[in-house]
Amino acid sequence: MSRPKRWKVTVGVLWCAAMVAVAAVQLREANARSSEATVLLAADSYLRTLEAVRAVYTSEVVSRLPDSVRVTYDYDRHEYAVPLPATFTMALAENLGASIEGFEVRLYSDHPFPFRGPAQLDDFERRALVSLRAAPDSAVSAVEGTGDTRVLRYARGDTMRAECVDCHNSHPESPKTDWEVGDLRGVLEVSVPLSSFDARAREARRPYTALLVLALLGLLAAAVMLLQYIPNLPGRDRPRGRE
Repeated sequence: MSRPKRWKVTVGVLWCAAMVAVAAVQLREANARSSEATVLLAADSYLRTLEAVRAVYTSEVVSRLPDSVRVTYDYDRHEYAVPLPATFTMALAENLGASIEGFEVRLYSDHPFPFRGPAQLDDFERRALVSLRAAPDSAVSAVEGTGDTRVLRYARGDTMRAECVDCHNSHPESPKTDWEVGDLRGVLEVSVPLSSFDARAREARRPYTALLVLALLGLLAAAVMLLQYIPNLPGRDRPRGRE
C-alpha cells in the first residue's frame, strides 16, 4: 500500500475517532443540561404546589375559623390555635423535604415580623427580591457550588392576597401596614442538591456511553483489518501502463 493511501486511511480513522469522542462529550453535556432542566421543572412544580396548598389553607381554613381560635406562629404553645399560613407552609415543606438530603425551603422578606429577627439575606436572595419585585410572576434561579456540592436555587415571588392584606395591615406586630393586593410580600425559595439527579443521569447515560465505546473499538478494529487487507488486493499500487 502506497504511503499516500496509508496516510488517507490513517486520517480517516483519526477523523472518525475524533467524531466519536466529540459525540461522547456532547452526550455528557446534553445529559447535564437535561438534568438541570428536570430539576428546574421539579422545583417550579414544588413551589407552585406549596403556593396552592397555602392559598387553600388561607381561604378555606383560616378565614372560616371562629374568633376564639388563635392564628399565630407559636400555635404549638396554645391549646386552641392554628399556624399562620406562612408557618403552615414552612412546616409542610420541612416534612415533604425530609426525604431528600440537602433539600431546603426558605420564605424570606425584607419586611420580616419581629419574631423572625432581622433579615439576613445573601446575594442570591437580595437579587431575587429585586428581580421579583419588578416582575412578581417570574422566577429566579441559579446553580451554585461545584462537583457533588452543586445546588439549584429556585425562587418565586410571594404576593399579597386579599386575606393576607387584611391580616398584615391590622396585625399589631406587622412591620408594614400599607400592603395592597399584588404587592411582593417576600420570596419562596427551594434549594435542591443536584448530586442525586446527576447520579440518575449517569445511570441513564451509561448504556449510550457503552455504545460509543463499542463503536470506537469497532472503528479501530475495522481500521486495523483494512490496513492489513488493502496491500493484498490484486492490482493495488500497480503502475498503470500507457493505453
